[in-house]
Amino acid sequence: MIGYGSEDDNFVFELTYNYGLKHYVKGNDFRHICIQSPTPVENAKKSNWNIETVDGAVHVNDPDGYTFRILNKKEPEGKDKVMHVSLTCSNLSNSTDYWNKLLGMQIYYQTETEALLGYAENQVGMHALKLQTLSRSVPTFGASYNWFEPAMESQWITQKRSEESQLHVQLPSFLRLRAL
Repeated sequence: MIGYGSEDDNFVFELTYNYGLKHYVKGNDFRHICIQSPTPVENAKKSNWNIETVDGAVHVNDPDGYTFRILNKKEPEGKDKVMHVSLTCSNLSNSTDYWNKLLGMQIYYQTETEALLGYAENQVGMHALKLQTLSRSVPTFGASYNWFEPAMESQWITQKRSEESQLHVQLPSFLRLRAL
């Protein structure tokens, strides 16, 4: 796990290694991670890293081309430095229904092209952006790369909601729980 603190109090990323894979193909799903802090911008400038300003935020790409969107301002108090993870989707309405109705996230704002959802305002949000053009040459993995894992007791509720819903959802293994 990697993050700005313990996973009990902070959003963390789980880095995994999948044996047998030589490389990953970037798909249509992951857009960026948004962090509010001046430190990454300062570090990127000191290291002569290529930075780009887009819509008032600094964009820095890692060596594999994944984007970090940096809000170059004081770190938020009482809130995680990671502001949101941005995912793209081909159908914003269906995606919003999945995250809101099935997984119980609140919708903080929604337009025809994007939405911001989350479990609590002081926690990391999930930003969904409607794909304008779906690349058919690159696979779409959706949530397979990006998890907003609910607390253990919420997983049983999520499984039940999934089984009762009209949404056709392939649940990740951590949500397909069975009584032991």
